[in-house]
Amino acid sequence: MSDRIKIVSKTIMLILLISPVSLFSVREDVSGIWNQPEYIIENDIRVLSGDTLLIEEGVTVKFNGNYQFEINGSLLVLGSEESKVQFQSYLENEYWKGIEFSNYNSSIDSSYIRFAEIGDCQDINGGAVSILGYSNLLIENSKIFNCSAEFGGGIYIDFAHPIIRDTEICNNYASDSGGGIYSNHSNIVLNNLHVHNNESENNAGGMYINTNRAMIENCLIEFNSTQGYGGGIFVKNQYIGSAIRDCIIRNNSADLRGGAYYNDDGIVYVYSSVFEGNTSYLGGACFISSASSFFTNCEYNNNNSEFGGGAIYLSNTGSVFINCLFSYNESDFGGACYSTSHSSSKFINSTFVRNHAVYNGGGYHAIIDDGVEIINSIFYYNNTDEIPENQIYIGSPTSETYIRYCNIQNGLNGISGHPEIMQPPLYINNISVSPLFTDPLTDFSLLTGSPCINIGTFDLPEGIELPNLDLAGNPRVYEDFVDLGPYEWQGTGIENDELTIASYTLRNHPNPFNPTTTISFLISEESHAELSIYNIKGQKVKQLFSYSAGQHSVVWDGTDSNNKPVSSGIYLYKLQVNDKTMATRKCILLK
Repeated sequence: MSDRIKIVSKTIMLILLISPVSLFSVREDVSGIWNQPEYIIENDIRVLSGDTLLIEEGVTVKFNGNYQFEINGSLLVLGSEESKVQFQSYLENEYWKGIEFSNYNSSIDSSYIRFAEIGDCQDINGGAVSILGYSNLLIENSKIFNCSAEFGGGIYIDFAHPIIRDTEICNNYASDSGGGIYSNHSNIVLNNLHVHNNESENNAGGMYINTNRAMIENCLIEFNSTQGYGGGIFVKNQYIGSAIRDCIIRNNSADLRGGAYYNDDGIVYVYSSVFEGNTSYLGGACFISSASSFFTNCEYNNNNSEFGGGAIYLSNTGSVFINCLFSYNESDFGGACYSTSHSSSKFINSTFVRNHAVYNGGGYHAIIDDGVEIINSIFYYNNTDEIPENQIYIGSPTSETYIRYCNIQNGLNGISGHPEIMQPPLYINNISVSPLFTDPLTDFSLLTGSPCINIGTFDLPEGIELPNLDLAGNPRVYEDFVDLGPYEWQGTGIENDELTIASYTLRNHPNPFNPTTTISFLISEESHAELSIYNIKGQKVKQLFSYSAGQHSVVWDGTDSNNKPVSSGIYLYKLQVNDKTMATRKCILLK
């Protein structure tokens, strides 16, 4: 061989040795570090128990066939916001079998997936990710999409304890239940998820939660659908008690029951959440059966049911609603609520306003009930096609519906049904007079001089207490008396021992909003005022500006004090005048 040929050959070999390889073919058990741009998977692969595989940012993993990535050890996926790790099919219109975390016998191995996108998967359980007996898994800042399975189109969880946060789960499909997530016998934490456009054939378009404990916080659950029960969330057998907090559940649909939420057997606590624009045949937003759900500071707006309960349908339940608002819901029977089958629910400091039913019970329809109690609540401007200004319908003389310390439009004449239903002592200390809402169409807080101020009672059913804050985030009790409805009047201000009536009209538009909203308010007298944004936990997000007297408006662009975007969710904007909180309102950021 000539010297020239030798030199060329050595040069080629040297280039191959020192040049980065852009494509790796993998077909066996794996561990170590993946840091090349692309890996092609040619068979089922596995990380063994005790082994670790680290996948660095910018890596794309492509599966050339219906193969699965099984994790018995540790998988560390470390993408970045600018350079995510991709898991996908090698060929268009083909599927792979997703990532399976499986280790029922060990609690030592742990994994995390950060800034990854997992798509185009198909399996029996968990299209993209299945978590089987795996104790320590964190998924965050990721996206799971376009996957399908019989159970858990996006994620399937069984006897496991994952944390999933800041993640989008969308466009997944389950041929049975749990279009987005299916969780069984597990303790899970779901925080700041966007679960949308998932679908199931049987139950739970968005999430299926069965016999486990789930903490669901600050999630946006929207545009999910199912042919059965629970378009957004299906909850079953909750004996420990799950919690849903600071969530927006909107525009979901179920063909049969519970457009947004279905609870069958067990206990669930729901705090500071909004149910809006959901639809179903029974219970446009919620269907609760043989279970106890406790709703505090929740809103039900513009939900629709074809038959009963535009917002909620109650069957054999002892659910409790405190500081809740029901507005603009519609159904054939019970514009806002339909209650049956020996339910004994409680409605405390809630307002039913501008709900509509075709037949009976513009606000509330009860039949075959035992001991439903309505206390410190307002029923006004509800209507039916058959009976104008019909607020409540009670269809059986055995339905012991107790109404105390309420404002019912038209009083007893606003209640229809069996002629023996409203004889004392079931109807006590109620009034029938205009509540003087701040805006009778859109803002159902109380104006100064409202007859609903300071006339409520603290004599509540055993075990029920008022929360510290009202629906707007203001102190629930002012001047040692409780008002009717979910909003507590906060007074007019006292200066120099003289009572001065001050006007602080405070509102934002649009609401919900993305990416900006305009907050407008009027300060009628010379003073020092500050407008600030808070999250639902009471932590200050941003101070907007300081103002003097006059009409003002300011645009909030959904950023914090460091001008970084905040996540979707519920926020409070608070107007302080001379260091005293004078008005607080709620706004919703949807991204």
